Amino acid sequence: MRCPVILCALFGWSAVAGCDNRPGARPGTDAMSSSPRTPRETPRIPDAALDRHRGQDKQEVRPAKAPKAVKPLATGPVLPSMARGGPGRTGRFLGLDPAPRALSASGEISLGKELGVPAVALGWSVFALSARGRLTALDLENGKVRWSLDLAPRARTAAAVSNDRVFVVDGEGQVMSLSAERGERQWTTRVPGAGDLDPLPLGERLLVGTRGGFLVALSPRSGERLWEHRQRRGFVHAAAMPEGGLIVTSLEPGVSRLDPATGQVIWTHRLPLASMVHPVALSEAILVLDVGGQLHCLDPDTGKVRWVIQGLGFRSFAPAASGAAAYVSTRKGLLYALSTQDGSIMWVKPLGRAATAPPVIAGEALYVLTARPGLKGIRLDSGGHFLAHRLPAPVRVEPVFLPRGLALLDRQGMLRSYQGLPGKPSPPASQEKDL
Repeated sequence: MRCPVILCALFGWSAVAGCDNRPGARPGTDAMSSSPRTPRETPRIPDAALDRHRGQDKQEVRPAKAPKAVKPLATGPVLPSMARGGPGRTGRFLGLDPAPRALSASGEISLGKELGVPAVALGWSVFALSARGRLTALDLENGKVRWSLDLAPRARTAAAVSNDRVFVVDGEGQVMSLSAERGERQWTTRVPGAGDLDPLPLGERLLVGTRGGFLVALSPRSGERLWEHRQRRGFVHAAAMPEGGLIVTSLEPGVSRLDPATGQVIWTHRLPLASMVHPVALSEAILVLDVGGQLHCLDPDTGKVRWVIQGLGFRSFAPAASGAAAYVSTRKGLLYALSTQDGSIMWVKPLGRAATAPPVIAGEALYVLTARPGLKGIRLDSGGHFLAHRLPAPVRVEPVFLPRGLALLDRQGMLRSYQGLPGKPSPPASQEKDL
């Protein structure tokens, strides 16, 4: 839709805006080795297991047009907000607790065609990038546009929010720190090459990576360059362990652990195929999914392989993880729950339609977007469903979670908000299958 004027009613408003070894597991590599030893046997998800489960359930900041007494950003826990929920990229978000049994549409706003990167939220404030290169800050409590910024050349990565600052990298490697409240530029610096790695705020460091093979740590306060690590090929994604270790994937292909204070490489493990999705960094395991559908679980201290699971499908989505379980949604229309300890299948859930985005966890539930299009709510323990909601347009990026609901940015560039309704019964099986 090219017309930027959309009437919407979000909470009564309207707005306008342009993871121990197990028998048969693949043995690991020695620290700093460049290739793994030949495995005895790599486990594959058996067809019988699937059959068993299939029967189950130029840059210019534009302020808002009417900037009357702009309300401060929503207060609460000051946590960084970024793609996949946080520094560990576990896909876990705050919000929707208890899990709703139904969703009620509460508003929509047009942002222009979406870029394919998720929006991020801080309380009621949402920061979204469009395919035309515009970064828009919205207050979804009252529907007002706080500010917008045109990035030229256009950004290729999601924004990140930390300590009331918004960090974004444009298509030529220019890194910017903006005021989350008003969009005022605080500092700007340039890194070699175009930014391909989603910015990762990590305490007193901001990590950015480029397709030119540069990984750079900057001061989030001033933009000062703290250290730089370089390799032949570009970096893809990064995640931070709870203890502070930095996990990065690259096009070499491989995964490495670095010391975030100095950029020194602690170990490197070479992958058979590159990973193009975010790794998951847990205290007890590192999970990396490659483009061939192999999920690798590495020891976080040594980089040795604990187990590898094959057969998840080409270009499956980034895992989500909670406790001792990892969840993977696939383009085959299946959702897997796997033990991070040994890779065993906990349950398999047929979705009825291909997944279109990575699974996310909010509260004690799992949410999956499908190609019908629809949004499904899945119980973490059993894989049973409690929510099936039809959407007006396909969504290929993870949801944004708000204090009392969520928002979805669809392929048409519409940001649609929903309130969670408790106490409603689960949808009938016919409706779930239809999604």
